[in-house]
Amino acid sequence: MKRLLHLSLLFILCVLVALGSIGAFVSSGSALAPARPDDDWVFSGEGMFGGFVNDIAFSPDYTGDHTLFAATRGTGVFKSGDSGTTWTASSDSFPGASVATLAFSPDYANDRTVFAGAIDAFYAGVHKSSDGGATWQRMNTGLVDWHIYALAVSPAYASDHTVFAGTWGTGVFKSTDGGATWTASSSGLGNLFAVALAISPDFATDHTLFAGTHSGLYKSNDGGGSWNLLSSAPTVTVTALAVSPAFSTDHTLFVGTWQQGLSKSSDGGSNWSAISSGLAGSHIFDLALSPDYALDKTLFVVADDVYKSSNGGTTWTKVSAALSPHAARSVAVSPAFSADHTVILGAEGGGVFKSTDAGNTWSVHNQRMTNVNVMNVAVSPDFAHDQTLFAAAESLGVFKSDNGGVSWSEVSTGIDDLDLSALDISPAYPADHTLFVSAVGSGVFKSTNGGGSWQAVNNGLNNRNVRALAISPNYDGNHTLLAGADGGVYLSGDGGASWGLTGNALASLRVWSLAISPADATDHTFFAGTLGQGVFKSTDGGASWAASNNGLTSLNVSAIRISPAFAGDHTLFVTTNGGGVFKSTNGGASWQAINQGVSNIYLTDLALSPNYPHDGMLFISSSSVQVSTNYGASWTSLGWPQPGGHYLTGLAVLPGNPPRPLVATGSQSLWFYDGTIDFASERLYLPLLQRKGAGGTTQRPKGAR
Repeated sequence: MKRLLHLSLLFILCVLVALGSIGAFVSSGSALAPARPDDDWVFSGEGMFGGFVNDIAFSPDYTGDHTLFAATRGTGVFKSGDSGTTWTASSDSFPGASVATLAFSPDYANDRTVFAGAIDAFYAGVHKSSDGGATWQRMNTGLVDWHIYALAVSPAYASDHTVFAGTWGTGVFKSTDGGATWTASSSGLGNLFAVALAISPDFATDHTLFAGTHSGLYKSNDGGGSWNLLSSAPTVTVTALAVSPAFSTDHTLFVGTWQQGLSKSSDGGSNWSAISSGLAGSHIFDLALSPDYALDKTLFVVADDVYKSSNGGTTWTKVSAALSPHAARSVAVSPAFSADHTVILGAEGGGVFKSTDAGNTWSVHNQRMTNVNVMNVAVSPDFAHDQTLFAAAESLGVFKSDNGGVSWSEVSTGIDDLDLSALDISPAYPADHTLFVSAVGSGVFKSTNGGGSWQAVNNGLNNRNVRALAISPNYDGNHTLLAGADGGVYLSGDGGASWGLTGNALASLRVWSLAISPADATDHTFFAGTLGQGVFKSTDGGASWAASNNGLTSLNVSAIRISPAFAGDHTLFVTTNGGGVFKSTNGGASWQAINQGVSNIYLTDLALSPNYPHDGMLFISSSSVQVSTNYGASWTSLGWPQPGGHYLTGLAVLPGNPPRPLVATGSQSLWFYDGTIDFASERLYLPLLQRKGAGGTTQRPKGAR
């Protein structure tokens, strides 16, 4: 019954696109690590748990099996068999899927059946497991639209095998054979965006169910054969529905909407009253009733915060203060709520929160939930000695590793907005312990104690939708950094204490990537990559900018990277969304596509080896990772950290011989590559990543540049 109302721009772009290092590691054979996609990747997100949870469902036999399922954005389904203490991926057949909704068979204790509705391009449709989530089958025969936003299972499923699915634009479908086949069940629906479903507890006899659409609420009294608009109900987008467990006697149901809050009917839907007084927000994401609602009148609603009512919605108490800064998006109540007082919340970025005192207090329950969107990674300039890495995880926070990626701990104190977008580290970090992180909407934050605490540094930063950062290679001398926003590039010459907008040429553009010349102290050169207008260059420290797009076939720039020897080789690279990767050897005056062997020209990031001028090694990411060891002349695939709809968000390369790539992913945290690559013209061996001090050699053919 959940709508995914907040997908990041990058996620949407990457899904559409896909249609057309290291000191020490978790052992590849660890039983705690997620299933490895192949033998070439090592998971490195230990301690970085949580992510976007769209739906939570309790097993009907929860008191006996302690089972929960969680539907996630981008990582399929997770399962817990210990009441939410630990989680494991439970969707190997659709690991990259965004799942909007879950529904159990009421007879789960015997039939082990659970349904999941997926909405992404790769795995859209109804997925069914008949073995408690161990395996899944896609069940789409007869479905016209596979984007499933709602599911409802008949209370008499053991005998009637009936399931309903709500779709994004083609109405409601019904199955009477446990999902094997589907038929349209939308007669009378005036709106075919069926994003919420609720079924009567007495469906076997009253044949009643409800469908929430983008223009109101509909009711069927004949098992979905026909529908009638409940004209007195709210006529805006319905986002959540709940029917009283005692519906046959109290005729009570609730409807949550996107604009008009929460309403209640006590006569089966004929008449309605608004019950939003006391709720701070008018946008309802989810609601759940106590199984003993007839006696305790308890329900929970997720609005902009989480609220509880113990009198059927007459009054409300906010119960989500402990979740800040995370936002809840789904709620579920234990089948044994009257005895165990257990409530589970699914959060946007924060994963799962659990209460065992009816919502009075909450605790995080994310162990092993690896559904994390890592935006990017920063590597300590002294990594060989301090083994320090930082990672920015969307809606989760900044994380730090002091052991080369073996484990991570959150270091976000002082950051009040976790919509993180970029992360950069001072080249003098061993001495100044300085790094910066940006958030879309809250500008820039700075830490001068290695992430121990953060402070907003936004004086003069008039546009705080910051999407890119770049710190001068000479920061210890000039304290210069750049921030790319939705309205141009801002410059600070005092370590973020104050900012000023640079030349007006970029004032109306969205800046996606930034780069500063290694010789900026003398050449004063900056580069900016934009969404739709290509590359801009400044040679006067940002006072003015000029387009630098000669040879670019795509003007959607995702990353700019400069050769460490730029002062001599004048070399830089850009990755684009639609044109692949380009190289310039004349400081950006002209560009040449270098896509030989590139399998996907919709690229998300690019990273150069720290020793690029000598080893010629660079990496690009899209739906997979590719490497060039000949300065971009040709590319070879390193595979996918995870199969399916999974996408990669960023790259980092750690110093060493050979350099070692670290991949940030859109929904599966961090992965390291540990495979062997064969080339026609040269061979590069990347040994199994081991513990501190692991070495390696790169053998290059005679005559390599």
